[in-house]
Amino acid sequence: MIYVGSDLAAVNGGGCEPSLIDPSKSVAQAGVDCHVRNTNYWPSYDSISPEARASYLQWLSLGKSDPAADLGYVFLYFYGLERRVLVDAGHDSNAKAELPVIEEEIRRLLGIYGNNGSFRSYAGSLLDYLAAGKGASSSLESLLQQFLASGGWLDTNLRVGLGVHAQSGKPLPAEWAVAWYIRDPNTPRIQAMTRCPDVFASLFKMEYVKRFGEGLKLPVNKTRIKVTHRPASQSFSGREFHAMLELPDVSVLTGPIGKLKGVGDACHAELASYSRFLGSHPGKGKSLEALLLLPARVWPERICEPFRDRQRAIEATGLRKILPMQEFLSLLPEGEPLNRARFKALSRALGGFGLGIEPDVRFGGDLLKPEDTISLFAAGGLDQDCPLSEGYVSAALMLQMAAAVASADKAFEEAEASVILDHINNGLQIPEAERRRLAARLHLYRTAPPSISGLKKRIEDLSEETREAIADFLLAVALADGVVDPGEVKTLERLYQFMGLDLSSLYSKLHNMEAQPVSEQAPTGPQAVIEPSRARNKGSVRLDSAKIAALRADSAKVSVLLGNVFAGPADDEPEELPEEEVPESIAPSLLGLDPEHSGLLQVLLQRAEWSRDEFEELCSDRGLMLDGAIERINEAAFGQFDNAIIEGEDPMEVNCDLLQEAMA
Repeated sequence: MIYVGSDLAAVNGGGCEPSLIDPSKSVAQAGVDCHVRNTNYWPSYDSISPEARASYLQWLSLGKSDPAADLGYVFLYFYGLERRVLVDAGHDSNAKAELPVIEEEIRRLLGIYGNNGSFRSYAGSLLDYLAAGKGASSSLESLLQQFLASGGWLDTNLRVGLGVHAQSGKPLPAEWAVAWYIRDPNTPRIQAMTRCPDVFASLFKMEYVKRFGEGLKLPVNKTRIKVTHRPASQSFSGREFHAMLELPDVSVLTGPIGKLKGVGDACHAELASYSRFLGSHPGKGKSLEALLLLPARVWPERICEPFRDRQRAIEATGLRKILPMQEFLSLLPEGEPLNRARFKALSRALGGFGLGIEPDVRFGGDLLKPEDTISLFAAGGLDQDCPLSEGYVSAALMLQMAAAVASADKAFEEAEASVILDHINNGLQIPEAERRRLAARLHLYRTAPPSISGLKKRIEDLSEETREAIADFLLAVALADGVVDPGEVKTLERLYQFMGLDLSSLYSKLHNMEAQPVSEQAPTGPQAVIEPSRARNKGSVRLDSAKIAALRADSAKVSVLLGNVFAGPADDEPEELPEEEVPESIAPSLLGLDPEHSGLLQVLLQRAEWSRDEFEELCSDRGLMLDGAIERINEAAFGQFDNAIIEGEDPMEVNCDLLQEAMA
């Protein structure tokens, strides 16, 4: 792909063709080095030095691929390609047949020397001109692949493809939409696009389909696609070459790209935390911490499939799945232990697979350990991250106490579970999502009985009527299997005491029933085993419908009083407030930060120096990633003061003086 000879005039008719290799010209035998610049801005083989000719021939003989070669030699070679495309192909069928090969050669050169802006501009422009020459004759798939291979901004291949979609009325597919958005010169270069381009593209296409279905219908505007190439070679003396296509140039419109920007903004927001994590931990892109920062819909397929399998099995049987936490964790990549923030992210991600988990820290569950047991259940596409209803917390309290009573005899019978489940499904005015969750919690309680420790201070403020209604329900649970075991009586006694109810009323209800001892030696008194007769009528304990109705009506009050029965410490504050921590009520927002990062900064300002371990603990208590928090706070500080607040590695120094004005 070179011109060799002694007689080839420049295209403009003046002088010799710059790319022509004339064998009669002298070539140096020493001092050959294609890395050294021996050419001027517009090199020409006939006028460069013998040393430059030798270096150019060296570069050609080595395959035209030395990445460190001087660009003057690359341009000298490129001049010949330009002439072949722009002049010879217009009248020579052999030259025209070479165009595909020349196009590939230009792409190859761009892959090696495309970092040079000048060469990238001229080579890309010539490729655009070649693409315009093919017009709409190429398939849409071919146009897209050639555009993606170019690695540049909006080229002719993309503009032609957009024009074809507009003219034909076909909706723009997601792969075209994301290619257009990413390569549009007006698209902001957000870090997520460069740190995780494949993840960003996948998420963009999903969000695009979610919003626009089969795709946007592009308008047919009046502006036609016009391609202009100004050759790099002086052989053309600045002459320009133009190609006009009878296709609309949709790329000039602001409407369609504006809609794609909305999709892109949504993706940037979803990937912001993940992108910051990658920036701070470039080697942990496949860790559990990184995975939990990603939307579940773009998780790797190898991780998604086990969860889909379990979701299908649970949906098919209508049952819940009890499994060890360690087995559950084995489905995930390795990483740091699950703190509250990570467990919340994991629970939220499971919702993307139609699954819920119990216990769930978002809904009052304790933070689990590897040796614990969990219950997976079908969430049924319900919003598992929505706020709790007013009656949920009181319902969860009743479930915990009822399960404690039912399991006190070491045998949580099906009859007892049925009474509780019936009450959950038919006796509580709570949404279906919450009923499913409580049913899963009940299922888990049958294998891991709950504790009733710590309940007293949570229920002592309930009205007496409410406490009596709860007590009647608990007694009904105890009676459900036909036997009241001493262990159940003992648990009922504790609950009565917790609720401030008279124990004699419990014994009265138990002993007023028609009952008989299990054996002649059975003990008497409140610890006796009581077996109700088959005819439970006058002496039986029955649920008082009026009291149950009052309990249901009082659910809002119960929820307020018992809001923390199951909840552990909030994700943005420790269980007990450290002495140096600023109470949230007097912590103003700083630097426009969100409440989580502003609260963290308020604490940091108490001291000028923190160890990395101390900082890590503060962030963990708030459900924040250490390095991400530093980046967020320092970004805000640079925006306001052009300086960082947090510096150093270990210990970390806090520039308290910098924020005196903001604190004021």
